Amino acid sequence: MEKPVLPYQVGKWSINPKSGIAQREDETVHLEPKASELLSYLASHPGEVISRSELLNVVWPGVIVGDEVITNAIAKLRRSLHDDPKSPKLIETIPKRGYRIIAPVSEIQTQENAATYTSWFRPVTLVSILAAIVIIMISIKTWSPAPDTTPDKPAALTLPDKPSIAVLPFINMSNDSGQEYFVDGMTEDLITDLSRVSGLFVIARNSSFAYKGIKVTPRVLRKELGVQYIIEGSVRKLESRLRVNIQLIDTKTGGHLWAERYDVDIDNVFTVQDKMTEKIVSALSVNITEIEKAYAEFQETHKHSTYEAFLKGWAAYRQETPESFAEAIKHFESAVKEDPAYGRALAALAAVYWDAYQKLWYRRLGMSPRSLVWQRANEYLERSMVAPTPLAHKIASAMLMTNRRFDEATIEARRAIAIDTNDPLGYIALADILIYTGTPENAEPLVRKAMRLDPQDQNSYLFPLGKAQLVKGDVKGAISSLEQVTERQPDNRLAWMALISAYGTNGQSEEARAAITTLNKLQRRDKLVSFTVANAREHWPFKTESDGDRLLDGLRKAGVPEG
Repeated sequence: MEKPVLPYQVGKWSINPKSGIAQREDETVHLEPKASELLSYLASHPGEVISRSELLNVVWPGVIVGDEVITNAIAKLRRSLHDDPKSPKLIETIPKRGYRIIAPVSEIQTQENAATYTSWFRPVTLVSILAAIVIIMISIKTWSPAPDTTPDKPAALTLPDKPSIAVLPFINMSNDSGQEYFVDGMTEDLITDLSRVSGLFVIARNSSFAYKGIKVTPRVLRKELGVQYIIEGSVRKLESRLRVNIQLIDTKTGGHLWAERYDVDIDNVFTVQDKMTEKIVSALSVNITEIEKAYAEFQETHKHSTYEAFLKGWAAYRQETPESFAEAIKHFESAVKEDPAYGRALAALAAVYWDAYQKLWYRRLGMSPRSLVWQRANEYLERSMVAPTPLAHKIASAMLMTNRRFDEATIEARRAIAIDTNDPLGYIALADILIYTGTPENAEPLVRKAMRLDPQDQNSYLFPLGKAQLVKGDVKGAISSLEQVTERQPDNRLAWMALISAYGTNGQSEEARAAITTLNKLQRRDKLVSFTVANAREHWPFKTESDGDRLLDGLRKAGVPEG
């Protein structure tokens, strides 16, 4: 059976499978390529249960991948199309069998696709499948279309009290896709520079980049991101020249408040970035503190080649795979070799090794024992403190907390927030400390604040939210949050541990056993011992035993061995 190649309707969503664009009313979503292919294949078999093996063969032909890629793709589709996995209206999971589309599906007739069908008839298409199903159902007189109860669109976010802004991904005008890392890097740097201005409310990078390659009206962005202003721009990098076009737009009126074009030598990229930040802040009539001025004037490196090496490394690091981590290390080390005092690159190296330590990827990076990865992270972190960045302070906070040095960890987390009041991960760092020191009720508001700063990437914050809920006793809320994490991040061992505890506490023994089996499969895959209560003590650095009693008791009730 073929995946549809022409536009089709599923529920209230109009899908263009060629572009991966999904639309309903004034909302536009860009689906990831594999997620779009998977949806199209399911839509070509409405009402049928499609097995995981069939989806792997069709959507990932000739590629050796595990079932988790399907789980991730389904999770991304549900997130993008606002389909609740607990009460699905679009895609239903059939345990031990597969998935099926349960919303009405129909072809979208346009002049273009009508002509296409006239000149090029495909024997097996979405239309013929639908027609056959309709005929069969009518003939047995038992079919009636399911009502479309797709969840309503989320309500518009309330605008913050201070001027709020989102920087959309700059468009690469270089006619060279290999320059995408540079253009994305310039966008991220502008977000970072504006985030450090305490008088602004700046949407986080992940939410801004959710609109990469999508044409969205300012009015839609005002509703979905809850901002008064947006920045749009383009970058053309050609050999030694750089051209940047940028404009500041009012999301209420769609009018331009300021626009500028910079045409400079590539070595002046830092000057251009400073000017853009200065002009935007001035246009919004926001005051900058003396400390913020000092940070704005400070240049982490003066070498353009060093900056480019960092951006290449950062683009690789963001892919979050063992292979991309290895590539990121290579670029970051190149940057540090050119400029040994480049604090940003040093902090990035610390971040790679720290993440590898947490994700248990050290063997996959060719490093063992695990303590070696910790040591490498700590070495780069110490060197980065010559010119500390918020990232360096966040890593320092996490490492100190792991060693149960909570007072020092708190200081580092607060330093990160002080430098960048709009960085959601600074609030998550502080929330983690509160969770492990016995005040989870104070942690949840910090997690909610991080989620408001990053409204299009809520998945990143469901794990700390679930932890806070579980520790403070909101077990049902924790299960809801943690189930979403494990569905969307099936390799997240810590989330599985917390979910097992929540299941045990809530008396869901069957779900607990299944989760334990899944976690132990992950352990065996990476040549680690089976999960025990003792393992949890290592991963959950509570300040006192009583603070962690609820989680550990939940594991015992779930049937986890003491170890």
